Amino acid sequence: MERKTDILLASLNRSELKSFDYFIKFSLKGKSVNVMNYWKSRYSSVTGVLIPDIEHKASRKTLSDFNKQVEKFLIWSNLEKNELQSIIYLTRELRKRNVEKYFDQLITDIKKVRNDKLTSGFQNMLSLTELNFEEYLMYNSRNDQENMLRIVKERTELVTFAIAHSKLFEFINSVYFTQERKHVDSGYFKVTDTADFLEKHYKFYSKYFPNVWTLYLIYKAIDDSYNYKKIITAYEFFRKNEHLLADEFLQFGYDFILKLFFSKLDHGDHRAFADFYKVLLNMIKSGAIDRIQHIQPRLFPGFVLVAINHGDFALAEKIITKYSGKIVASLRAQVSRIGMGIIELGKGNYDNVKKLLEGEKPRDSMLNIFCKTTLIKAYFEKGDFRNIYPLSDTLKHFLKRRNDIATTCSNVIKFLNYTSKLAQAKKKNGSGLEYIESELSKEKYFFQKNWVVQKFNEIKTGT
Repeated sequence: MERKTDILLASLNRSELKSFDYFIKFSLKGKSVNVMNYWKSRYSSVTGVLIPDIEHKASRKTLSDFNKQVEKFLIWSNLEKNELQSIIYLTRELRKRNVEKYFDQLITDIKKVRNDKLTSGFQNMLSLTELNFEEYLMYNSRNDQENMLRIVKERTELVTFAIAHSKLFEFINSVYFTQERKHVDSGYFKVTDTADFLEKHYKFYSKYFPNVWTLYLIYKAIDDSYNYKKIITAYEFFRKNEHLLADEFLQFGYDFILKLFFSKLDHGDHRAFADFYKVLLNMIKSGAIDRIQHIQPRLFPGFVLVAINHGDFALAEKIITKYSGKIVASLRAQVSRIGMGIIELGKGNYDNVKKLLEGEKPRDSMLNIFCKTTLIKAYFEKGDFRNIYPLSDTLKHFLKRRNDIATTCSNVIKFLNYTSKLAQAKKKNGSGLEYIESELSKEKYFFQKNWVVQKFNEIKTGT
């Protein structure tokens, strides 16, 4: 079983290891010799990399004390980056110690530097509410009733924001992550009331709270049966204001705006194919993809597939090489292999696809779809028809057991059925194509229908 010490150290990159080396030497100066000796046995200041701990000579107490140093370092690193949270801790201590002049100066300074970004992330808004309470307590200690009343009104504005943000956030998550794909209001506030309130104050919220207004626009697009024009409106507003948004909201915003486009891709809306590609290019050009902390494993193969469908192999490979580090570590290797499999399929290297994906058994529903359908396409192109049928059956059984992709399941099963029929027709020199053509003409859209039609035409024309 992996030890906590190794897990913590593995989370630090090379630059952070160097910073931790300085931190622990300062933190433990003149004390905890055993902990320092353990660190010296684990880190080379010359190479800047960790030394494997093979012998496990350190005692449990030494490891426990060492782990506390790593945890302190992570907290310290975060506070260094989060100016607002650091100021809150400082103001609290100054207020308790009655250092009033310094407290007032800190409050003045934070209000001078407060910009749109401080009101563009939910966590920042919660921090501002916390800071607001510190101000209230200080004015309370002075019997300053005028400022107490002013702070209370500011607090109401902050809480109003928090309620609006939370209700819209709840709605969007409910639609995407509940089996029924329906939203049932929790609590006393209704999402429709929240939307009505925002519409009445659209000038204020669209200008000063771009994150809440983005959520409102996403809500309107979903509520109007995923209206494509409203999806574009939500994306354009988000894109134009992304430089004002906190990184945590940038993460959430792109996650769900991309899901909006995927919802249209899933139903064959050709506008979404081109626009999703543009969104991906804009994310890279603006640096947004560098700012977000992670890329959802389910979205990552979609990035690669969209790039390949636009003939942009350079972008597809860049996504793998530069951004695979943003996939959670436990799934990184598997998702990267699926992405490489998609690229190799696009290049016509079908044997490479088989080498990459035949051993993969993703537990996640969407990753399994990306993996197995890519492999099935490679089998089809190679003429390995005997491998298509059992793999298709296995995937069908898998899909029918999963509730999280109910809307996608029928689409994928149609792809599997048509691929099996095309394989039969190809084996029999085109026999049965008339029936397949008749059935295809009745289908509005299903998963990978364009590929199925392409293969149908190749068999029909003998190319």
